[in-house]
Amino acid sequence: MKNLLALIVLLIILTGCQDKYTESYMANVPVYMSLEDWRAQEINLKAPRQLNEPGKIYIYENFLFTVDQGTGVHLFNNADPSSPQNIGFIELLGAADVAVRNDILYIDSYMDLVSFDISDPANPAFLCRAEDVFNATPSVHLSRYDPSLPIAY
Repeated sequence: MKNLLALIVLLIILTGCQDKYTESYMANVPVYMSLEDWRAQEINLKAPRQLNEPGKIYIYENFLFTVDQGTGVHLFNNADPSSPQNIGFIELLGAADVAVRNDILYIDSYMDLVSFDISDPANPAFLCRAEDVFNATPSVHLSRYDPSLPIAY
């Protein structure tokens, strides 16, 4: 009986110990890029992609320019408003706003202003990047940032 009691106590002690405790949780994880690398990225019309976080919509002639918050601008041919055709995507990190004036498409990109010639709206041509035009508030432009989650460093 004594041996049985000792065996039970030993089993309880050995199974009750944990060498390692793990806990899983969701967090915001920062992704870093140097300012030089960010500004050196090639900016042009790419293949269409699905809208993830739609933002501002700008109508120009028979075209719609739709901001995908923080990632770029989608270009839609809206000649038939009942069935707009997604014809391309301008990938531009930090994009939040878009405007057109005199055949020039303007897109903000964090603190810079990027412009395209859209005299042929189906084929926007990159013109220039004006640096440090805006006072950027990074938290406004962070895509997929969830303020209810902690930040993992």
